[in-house]
Amino acid sequence: MNAEQGVSDLFGTAPPVLQHPVAELAHRLFDVVVVGAGPAGVTAAIRLASTGHQVALMDKRVFPRSKVCGDGLIGDSIRMLRRLELYDLVRSHGYLLDAVRIFSPSQHAIDIPGEFMTVRRDVLDFLLARAAVERGATFATAEVMGFEEQPDRVVARCRKTNVSVTGKLAIVATGADIRVVPSRARARAVQRSAVALRCYARSSMVLDRLIVTFDRSILPGYGWIFPLGNQEFNLGCGVFDRGMEGPGPNLRDMFHTLVERFPPARELIAHGALTSPLKGAPLRCGLTGVPAYAGGRIVAVGEATGTTFPFTGEGIGKAMETGALAADHASQALTVGSLEPLSALPHVLHTTLEPRYRGYHVAERWLSHAWLSDWLIKRASRSVYLQRAAAGVLNETVDPKAIFSWRGLVTSLAN
Repeated sequence: MNAEQGVSDLFGTAPPVLQHPVAELAHRLFDVVVVGAGPAGVTAAIRLASTGHQVALMDKRVFPRSKVCGDGLIGDSIRMLRRLELYDLVRSHGYLLDAVRIFSPSQHAIDIPGEFMTVRRDVLDFLLARAAVERGATFATAEVMGFEEQPDRVVARCRKTNVSVTGKLAIVATGADIRVVPSRARARAVQRSAVALRCYARSSMVLDRLIVTFDRSILPGYGWIFPLGNQEFNLGCGVFDRGMEGPGPNLRDMFHTLVERFPPARELIAHGALTSPLKGAPLRCGLTGVPAYAGGRIVAVGEATGTTFPFTGEGIGKAMETGALAADHASQALTVGSLEPLSALPHVLHTTLEPRYRGYHVAERWLSHAWLSDWLIKRASRSVYLQRAAAGVLNETVDPKAIFSWRGLVTSLAN
């Protein structure tokens, strides 16, 4: 099934109602209140509800809703869908691909094999939220403006209403927006790591793989063209801040320059047209967000903690992984009646993720230099060793330093 059919089959003209009025949650004590129903929050809700915990899941938007995203799933997100036993469901509404083609600034290209999927975020997030409801979570529409922490519970205060929702613990999964996180944790977060925007297009251009480009017009960043099936495409770009102050580059101008200069983008538009306005969003990469736990009864997950990957800008899989880890630690805390399991969460996340992020930071810096990006991708197009290593990096079986280090360069030259 292609992506457009998925939207139609799921939503039609009258989307099913998933969310309760938040007032219905006001007089209950939940085990966990999850704020934010993106992949991180919903994964946490699914894990907790599946083990019998009473979960309130809240989002400020009514589902289905659009989300600024590349709509691409790579190895880590696909593995998480399998862990949640939702892979077949999402696959039935997605579009499978078996390669990504990466272009250097001078248009050298390399194809990297792998298992990839595209699915629009309005579809993906709806499917995940519906799974959370089916497994016992109570989903409500509410914008949480802050928390009141008490000795034995935490109270989520909702904007534009006198309603509050109470839980023994809370999980914050609000993406790059960390205003709801307690101030003791916000002080440690950077403003943002990157900014990205995307739009949708329809075109008769035939494309059977993901496309990523490090075109000169977008450095230090990247552009993408992701086919969604049925002649629909997600077209976008992102740029890393790299310590820049002020508003940063005009990403809209960079996008239009990319579309004019990058041959596959020109071809796409020549055989079709953009079908939606450009929409942008900030990103937090490389664990530069708030700490996962800073005391009390509140933990943070997903992009709020900076789980988006440097270099690739992929964030869905790592958001889901942190949601699952937070759910497991919250479940332990509820079972033993102690907050001590929550205090172990930051160490587990950093032990699991930080070494890999360091490698991706190096990759981001290297590929921001046009000459080095050209050399690496041109070299990789003729090197089986580098092609396998690149596939392993995307699948997380190979450390990025196997390519993006002086030792990696020497090894690649010898192979």
